[in-house]
Amino acid sequence: MTDPERRFTFIGEQTAYRLGHAVTAARTRGRHQALATSNDAWSRLKDHGVSSDQIVRSLLPAWLAEVRAWAEQPAKPEVVAVPPVLDETEAALRLAAPRVVTRERASLNDSLSEPAHSDHAYTTKQSTKATEAPPPQFISVRQLMAACPALRPPVIDGLLREGETMNLIASPKTGKSWLVLDLAIAVATGRPWLGRFPTVAGDVLIIDNELHGETSANRIPKVAKARGLGTDEFADKVFIRNLRGGLQDIVSLGPYFRAIEPGRFRLIVLDAFYRFLPAGMDENANADMASLYNHIDRYAADLACAFVLIHHSSKGNQSGKSVTDVGAGAGSQSRATDAHLVLRPHEEPDVVVLDAAVRSWPPQESACLRWAFPVWDVADDLDPKRLKVETPRRRQRADRPSPPEDWTPERFVGAFMSGGPALRDEILMAAAKDLSHAKASSMLKLAEARGLVQRVQPGPSDRVRFVVAQRTEGGP
Repeated sequence: MTDPERRFTFIGEQTAYRLGHAVTAARTRGRHQALATSNDAWSRLKDHGVSSDQIVRSLLPAWLAEVRAWAEQPAKPEVVAVPPVLDETEAALRLAAPRVVTRERASLNDSLSEPAHSDHAYTTKQSTKATEAPPPQFISVRQLMAACPALRPPVIDGLLREGETMNLIASPKTGKSWLVLDLAIAVATGRPWLGRFPTVAGDVLIIDNELHGETSANRIPKVAKARGLGTDEFADKVFIRNLRGGLQDIVSLGPYFRAIEPGRFRLIVLDAFYRFLPAGMDENANADMASLYNHIDRYAADLACAFVLIHHSSKGNQSGKSVTDVGAGAGSQSRATDAHLVLRPHEEPDVVVLDAAVRSWPPQESACLRWAFPVWDVADDLDPKRLKVETPRRRQRADRPSPPEDWTPERFVGAFMSGGPALRDEILMAAAKDLSHAKASSMLKLAEARGLVQRVQPGPSDRVRFVVAQRTEGGP
């Protein structure tokens, strides 16, 4: 229903319902309102030069995921949760904005090429003025100093401030989740983390998409007990939402974060970061990761709290890398955050070295942490410079039996992809005993190029998987 007058007649007037029919009628009215709103948004996108095909392929999947997440929120009468609008999503704004600028430039060029007194020139100038971009915004240093007389309030002294983000990077199964539970309890109770980083007390929210609720309920009291804390000292200050199997990512969590009152939490923890990646995003792509961190920065600013992201390091020896180079994926991950903490193995067993690259604090000294289940404690008796040096890659390759020279894409698919759909990382891990990571990646690319395998994505929030392509009768 696109006619404004008819739509107002249908949805804009008071309506009396027969007894028992109010709920059904309200639902019907809501559907028509949603259709009308979506139709208006579609028209605005078309006005900005976005084709219907682009809307269907590029914008609808992400928008529907946001709508689904919004609809699944628990109803709160005191909170007005407005559903996402098609042309106000980040993807829509990115797609439409360049076209607006292009049209403005075209209109300006047309006005300059027409005679000064022609009616066309007058009309073009008027339309250009109506769609003219706002002037660039800037302030003087004096104004900036007056507006920002001090740094933001600390959350973890020496590491993190309000509105900032922090990475915590370590290899899988190192015990970083235990360390973060210790951090959450320290902030919630206002106690120094690891005995050396003072904290400002405030409630903490942990969003965990790796652990089941039962596991979290088992771990948190153990950490608190190891720190000498009773249940009443932390249990009503640490909050958790277990999302394992919930198919949620950073973008689809937008409505959830927007429903939280600003200042409600001092710290929000996302564990583990790789599971929050939206479908189709590549952790090795700088542009994708920068976009993701932009979302988190927005959430941190809106909620007036700090974010901590738990992530894994890349494979191989980490001792020869700089602090900001540790972490799986694109380098923008370390550059986008305000603090980048890494845990690397020490030459002593059950010991790691904690290093930090910080933005708004003086440089931090390295520290050794010794594992004493279920917590990490500072080990001042050890030298943090003595990182564990693993076997050099060249020696590893020399000790590894040489793979056969007759590896082909067909053999690769038969050896490592005989099951159902699998993630790229799962396929490469399965091939790790026989092929180097680079060789396996090359074989997978060749197999896809030859049509031996194909990509599948069951739903818009699911990660892309590879499956053996079905061959038709008489095909190659």
